[in-house]
Amino acid sequence: MWGRLGALLQQVVEPREAAQDLLQSFVQHWKGVTQYYLETTDESCPARNTEIPWRLRQLLDILVYEEIESGKGENLEDGTGSGPGDHTGPCMEYLLQHKILETLCTLAKAEYPPGMRQQVLVFFSRLLTKVQRPLLHYINVHRPVQKLIALGGDTVGVTAHREELQFLISICSKLEKDPSLLCHVLESENVKAAMSAAHGEEGAAGSSTLKPKQSLFKALLRLCLCQSQTGRLAVRAREALLGVLRAAQQEGPARLIAQSDLSQQVVQRLCELHHQIPLGTHPCDITATDGTDWRTEVGTEEYNALSPEASAIRRFLCWVEYCNCLLKESHEVISATMADSITEHYLQAILQEELLHVSELRILRSTALLSAMLQRLNPSPLTQRLVRFLLGEDRGPEKRSDNPPHLRAQLIQRCNHLSDEISLTTLRLFEDILQFPEEICMYSLVLRNLESRGYLSAGHEESRAQDGEAFESTDELEEDPYFTDGFPDTGLRSHGGHQDGGTGSTGTEQSVRSFLSLVPEEMKSSDSGFDTYLQDALVQPYEVNLQVTSLITRIALFPHPHIQEYLLNPYITLTPGARTLFSALVRVVADLAQRSQRLSNFREMLLLVRRQLTGETPAEPLGHETLCKGVVVLEEFCKELAAAACVTHQPLGI
Repeated sequence: MWGRLGALLQQVVEPREAAQDLLQSFVQHWKGVTQYYLETTDESCPARNTEIPWRLRQLLDILVYEEIESGKGENLEDGTGSGPGDHTGPCMEYLLQHKILETLCTLAKAEYPPGMRQQVLVFFSRLLTKVQRPLLHYINVHRPVQKLIALGGDTVGVTAHREELQFLISICSKLEKDPSLLCHVLESENVKAAMSAAHGEEGAAGSSTLKPKQSLFKALLRLCLCQSQTGRLAVRAREALLGVLRAAQQEGPARLIAQSDLSQQVVQRLCELHHQIPLGTHPCDITATDGTDWRTEVGTEEYNALSPEASAIRRFLCWVEYCNCLLKESHEVISATMADSITEHYLQAILQEELLHVSELRILRSTALLSAMLQRLNPSPLTQRLVRFLLGEDRGPEKRSDNPPHLRAQLIQRCNHLSDEISLTTLRLFEDILQFPEEICMYSLVLRNLESRGYLSAGHEESRAQDGEAFESTDELEEDPYFTDGFPDTGLRSHGGHQDGGTGSTGTEQSVRSFLSLVPEEMKSSDSGFDTYLQDALVQPYEVNLQVTSLITRIALFPHPHIQEYLLNPYITLTPGARTLFSALVRVVADLAQRSQRLSNFREMLLLVRRQLTGETPAEPLGHETLCKGVVVLEEFCKELAAAACVTHQPLGI
């Protein structure tokens, strides 16, 4: 465009007259814009149908041509030799001195003629993009820019999301190249004091708490959640904000951003999206949502094709992923501020309140959301705060007399809740916590209580597990009344000791055989198979049993000698009052054996239930179905533990 104009001017005027003619042409076009408001009588005519868009394009073309002609030989990209007031042509001087941008901003606010705001946004975007000289340091540029940013989001006139986004992106592009310009875009009455605090200058006492007035981040974050037909608009807004934060890695700009309302706006939208998820949404619908990615272009049509619940869940989880990305990419000052804000205003004020609520629906929704968040987050300051929020910060061994954090204690108790749905959802949460790649998770829930090996009796010989070898065994099992009170002989007792001290194949074989022989032959429903898992086989449902066994198996396979010793070695001698997984299973099996003896056709029912669970036989109501399902799960869980004992005791490759 400027090339066509330049060629025309060169044909009409002499080179020495070009600058003056450019200014005259510039003034003429600007007067053409203002004249419209003096002469027009049709207030309903859209701006696009007037000559205003053409006049604005001519103004921009002249400014670009002037810069190119006057800036030949200069490095305009990095602003060399172009400080405030230097090397500006007469047209740019006219624009600055006559506050043309201020006037355009006023016309945009009035939205007259209709659609004028869109035209002004386009002009500002092109001005900041095509003019290479730094402009935002001029007060007659950054003040109207701030005002135009603040106009976004109101309901006056035609929706201009696309034009507004392009305008904001043009600003962000300048900030990415020069983050020091943030002090002009985020300027307030106290900006100088705020910048002094950022640089640690004397005389800035109390200024660190200043919140500079600005709306750049608010405007960007509003567009980040905007639904466009293609979905690209929201993604571009997120990328623009991320680019600014990624570029602001110096202390000054980073502290200025940290003092802005960015953190407040981020967490506000997180809370809004949380509340948009219907209260009655099933936990599985929350945790089963896949394919979420804040960079994915999802438009209105795609969201409309989803159910209201699925759409709300997807938006929330995408925003969680985006928040995590912001924290990972930002300067540590910004990241810490944002993490603090999310912890205080979302985790503690909203999520914790729901987790501790008496409403089953609120408990289920919040617990499932935690699982979904953990499944999608990578280590960052946000995930570290989330783990501490759930588990607390204590690292010492737990005692019965301790008062653990209320939330942690509640979650653990809910693993055995009156509501099976709450128990199941909470167990799944703990499985996600234990899978999370943060050392504190396994340590806080398990290892901190095994470090001292207080479960061993004083006479038990030291195991060589810390060297990665198998556990030493003893000739005696834990004293338990079920071993001497009519419990079926399952061959659990050790005969004659272990000649290799439990460090070779014999010790491994004994451990494996101990788990495989836990369930008496008359209670077994199969001879082979590794299809499922365990827990309380008497009163919780089949699904809960499976989840418990899955969780315990995951812990048992964790590569730590104390965990493997405590869960997988049946031959350790326990201190009085202590119990292991093996001793607990002995009690469960004994109770099951006593109950099964009361049923005349127990064996037949057990085999039928197994065939139903594996899909070989159509499901139909049966008597004592819960008991039979519990036995099947127990049997499979013992196989899982036997396999785990084999893997963890046997060196790889043997």
